[in-house]
Amino acid sequence: MRCSELAFTCLTQCAIAWLKALRITYETASERMDRASRVIRGDDSHFMSTTTALLIGVGLGVSVGLLFAPASGEEIRSNLADKVQDFGDKVRNRFSPEPQPASGTYGE
Repeated sequence: MRCSELAFTCLTQCAIAWLKALRITYETASERMDRASRVIRGDDSHFMSTTTALLIGVGLGVSVGLLFAPASGEEIRSNLADKVQDFGDKVRNRFSPEPQPASGTYGE
């Protein structure tokens, strides 16, 4: 094989390898763009299924925790009512239109 034939073969193989890499890169970019457009249109349900699974897991965990809690039902209901009341008070205080007076120290 002469030097020019060897150079041509080498260049051909390099070009083929480059085209294969370009095709793989194009396919990857195309797949990513397709998924992004599905997400924008709302056709991608991956997020919703993950969120649904999380909410179901939290609900089951709370239910099992309440079933096996060492406190009586009346105590649990009382504690839950207190927690909900405290949370509601915090939300109302946080978003109330009345400005809170300055206490002079942070956290009091």
